[in-house]
Amino acid sequence: MRIKKRSGWMEIVCYGLLLLGGVVFLSVAMKTWVDSRHFLATAVSTRGDVVDIVEVVTQRSGEADQYHYEPVVRFVTLREEVMEFQADEGIDRKKVRVGDQIRILYNQENPREARLDTALSRWGWSAIFLAFGIVLTTIGGILLYRKVRSGRGNPN
Repeated sequence: MRIKKRSGWMEIVCYGLLLLGGVVFLSVAMKTWVDSRHFLATAVSTRGDVVDIVEVVTQRSGEADQYHYEPVVRFVTLREEVMEFQADEGIDRKKVRVGDQIRILYNQENPREARLDTALSRWGWSAIFLAFGIVLTTIGGILLYRKVRSGRGNPN
């Protein structure tokens, strides 16, 4: 039985893709951070009333579907407009109930652009993408550097 030696190029490509994936995550983190900063710079903070809680199926897997719950919030703008939106992020139904008041942020120029005033809605996605970007870029970069530096990536 003859064992074929793996080409070092395949590893270099894999490590390069890992590094590239990390850079993509870092780019998305930067974009979401800039967008969030822009929104927060112009957003108005107020309180809204939870008027409904929508059950959203997050994963269907045979008999055991998984759900999360998104509040529908009604609020009044500075211009006395009554607005309503369904939050993009889930809530704990034990902590938030219909009739509760919760803090929200909305764009004064476009009140339909509203979100819950939580750490996740402010910076959560940026932090998540940043964490994945740092991990993937670091691992991919180190592995690629070590592979190329060791000379085992030589195609000969």
